[in-house]
Amino acid sequence: MYSFAANHNDDNHLVYSKITKGEAKDLYDKGLLGRKEGKVIYDKLVSQAIKCPYCGEIGFVASLDHYLPKSFFPQFSILPYNLIPSCRDCNSGSKGSGYPIQEEEQIIHPYFDKPIFFEDQWIYADVITSINQEDPYVLKYYVSCPDGWNDIDKRRAKKHFDKFKIAKRYAINASEELSIVVDARKNTLKNLSELDYQSYLIEQSGIHLHINHWRKVMYQALANNTIFCASKI
Repeated sequence: MYSFAANHNDDNHLVYSKITKGEAKDLYDKGLLGRKEGKVIYDKLVSQAIKCPYCGEIGFVASLDHYLPKSFFPQFSILPYNLIPSCRDCNSGSKGSGYPIQEEEQIIHPYFDKPIFFEDQWIYADVITSINQEDPYVLKYYVSCPDGWNDIDKRRAKKHFDKFKIAKRYAINASEELSIVVDARKNTLKNLSELDYQSYLIEQSGIHLHINHWRKVMYQALANNTIFCASKI
């Protein structure tokens, strides 16, 4: 995104060939969304994902987001690579009011970015003891990129994490799951030793989810916390 020149001119400015900026934007609003034939293509693109790839599969896909905002990059308004299935929360931000001018400011493209963002773990969580007796533990998610990453990639990961409020949204999902985990430890799993319970948690974290998924990271954090594993809640 940062390497493309944005178009700040009026809607009559040519963005390519004989197509004006206004016409290019209309290709999406009036062509893809406003026509029956276009809506078929739109619906097909939306259906490519059930859960939103921006927020790590927290929200359900409800629309398409322009990775390169069409207000600045109208020439890519209907380019499939630029249309990301996204949830309402991720597609309701202020991205349209600006765009990155440096690489470190650029969010992660869910499908066509560097493999490290999808293959390496860079989201972790801490188990925090709470004074709330009903919810004795909470999860705090944070970014910790591998040492081998360059500084720009580290900043991009943090930018993405902050922009889509992943810490808060992951924690909300984890709180619901954690209450079930705590209840099971009190009852059906109360006779497990600390090591056996830790093994159980490790097994749960091994479920086939992407490496930075909130649930996978949650069970990893619980298994690594000796106080949580030793406690019968």
